[in-house]
Amino acid sequence: MSDTTIPAAAYRKLAGLSEPGADRDTPAPPHAQSEDDLHRSVVDWLRSLEWEEPAPLWTHPANEESDKIKRIRDWRMGQEPGWPDFVFVLAGGRMLFVEMKTREGRQSTDQREFEKRAKALGHPYVLARSINEVHEALRAAGVKYREPVMARAMREGR
Repeated sequence: MSDTTIPAAAYRKLAGLSEPGADRDTPAPPHAQSEDDLHRSVVDWLRSLEWEEPAPLWTHPANEESDKIKRIRDWRMGQEPGWPDFVFVLAGGRMLFVEMKTREGRQSTDQREFEKRAKALGHPYVLARSINEVHEALRAAGVKYREPVMARAMREGR
């Protein structure tokens, strides 16, 4: 496959041609926290930390579902399906990838493929279901920060 060829499954997904519900998370019960709520909680927690130098760079790539035209335009601009929810650039050029899922959520085929490729390149990839699991992943990667009282309360769900 050339660098400009997109896998058929990814093309179907980008063009909106996949079957309804294919490669999607299992819907959470109405009372459960949505994946968007979980993302916002993690962003709030990350922004509240007092990072030690060298502080990591981090982002939440805009890879949410959108209309067919936008998905195709984004793909043409280089946005590939399957990227994780959080990307951290750590000291020494190391990367940490974190995919957030609700308790019932499952990775898509594209996300599992990205995980496999990231790990083959030697970068840690974590499937996290809570702020605490993101905390554990950052600590395991050697990232240092001080967690103010409110940040710890957010992580512990208080």
